[in-house]
Amino acid sequence: MARRRFDLVVCGAGAAGMPCAIAAAEAGARVVVVEKAAEVGGTLHVAGGHLSAAGTRRQAALGIDDRPEWHYEDVMRICGDTADPDLVRLAVAEAGPTVDWLDELGFPHDPESPQPALIYKPYGVARLHWGDAPGQKGPVILRTLRPRWDALVADGRIELLLEHGFSALLVEGGTVVGACAVGPAGERVEVRAAAVVLATGGYASSPELFAELTPGEPSVVGLARPAATGDGIRAARALGATVRWADRYLLNYGIVEDPPGSGRGASRLEAIDLRPTRERREIWVNAAGGRFVAEDVQSLAEQHRALREQPGQTAWLVLDEAAVREGPPVHLAWDASELRRRAAERRCAWSADSLGALARLAGIAPGGLERTVTGWNAACAAGCDPLGRQTGLVALAEPPFFAIRMRVGATISFGGLAVDGDLHVLDATGVAIPGLYAAGEILGAAQTSGQSYTGGMLLTPALAFGRLLGRRLGARAGGGLAAGAGP
Repeated sequence: MARRRFDLVVCGAGAAGMPCAIAAAEAGARVVVVEKAAEVGGTLHVAGGHLSAAGTRRQAALGIDDRPEWHYEDVMRICGDTADPDLVRLAVAEAGPTVDWLDELGFPHDPESPQPALIYKPYGVARLHWGDAPGQKGPVILRTLRPRWDALVADGRIELLLEHGFSALLVEGGTVVGACAVGPAGERVEVRAAAVVLATGGYASSPELFAELTPGEPSVVGLARPAATGDGIRAARALGATVRWADRYLLNYGIVEDPPGSGRGASRLEAIDLRPTRERREIWVNAAGGRFVAEDVQSLAEQHRALREQPGQTAWLVLDEAAVREGPPVHLAWDASELRRRAAERRCAWSADSLGALARLAGIAPGGLERTVTGWNAACAAGCDPLGRQTGLVALAEPPFFAIRMRVGATISFGGLAVDGDLHVLDATGVAIPGLYAAGEILGAAQTSGQSYTGGMLLTPALAFGRLLGRRLGARAGGGLAAGAGP
């Protein structure tokens, strides 16, 4: 077994781990980064990339007056006081300097940013920043970090162990002194230091850990990066660390599992278009074949509540050929030809010339579906839907008929390791575990975003907390950190 000594061990090279390693190396520390995947970046490859920060240079240049205390008040208002006040205060204090730091590294702001909101509840001030790129904005942040990261790796100030799965923490005398990892050929590596930062991300790609931490919920489809399996949480719990607020979660609805039974969605876009603005030509049914909501409901909360109440939180969209041919796409990433292809492959979607045959293929009660469509067609002819739907009152009568199953999914983890104001990992009694720190999604979204999708309040704290830990721990390297003095 190979054994190496450094000033700092960082487990994970994503949104928290990369800024942590950069800041520590710039402060003079010798840093090793253990990364499970074959590339750095973690969720930055797929993140929405929206940064929530007050008092930035970008805001000042645009004449926007904003302050961290206003940011704090807005976050707590939006999440209904369900976030950790101390961590939110720390996050908003570090957010502005972190966005300014990205500016110094060449971050290209979108001309339209900052804004108060994009999809969810708005801030009182335009403080959501994002990069100038189409689609997902997270990769813009990664591209901004890479030149500095690559230079530090080339200089030997950061040593990177790719495809090394983090397996356990090393403990001596009750203090964490390093980590164990397993390389691509099965070789074991021990990396030792006076401090370890866990930045391994969440557990949204581990149905088993999700079920353990959130008992009573049905299985969910994982939409996070495949490496987000909670490795750091498992290792910390083995030392007595506690996970909190896994019950303060929100799920994503309309996810298409690909293939059925896999527990995985292809991406965040592997989903039904549930936006209220989309014209509805389909009906939604549950496993019994019955409708359960007016499909054109304008409230996302009401829509999600209705889906949540169905057995297994599972529902099916049912369309006919006319709806596929003439209506707008029902899926964010499929056009009509792609839907037909998937249905022909019986992969995530199904088609048949009769409703009974369609129901049997898709896993819907045949008699229930046939009765529901008959009732729907009668309601369309009468111009009055018993469930109150106002738009798209068009009969489903032209074969073939189509069905797409939609489920609930998790893109992020809401529960995570409990930490104190210095980002020390805490045990079940609330005492800091010496030598062990954490940043990023391993803390869980609920601690800084609450039981809400509070704009930018998962990604921004990940970057900010990682950078903060790197500065603090790296600055102490010259004062004895490598010799074993903890911060």
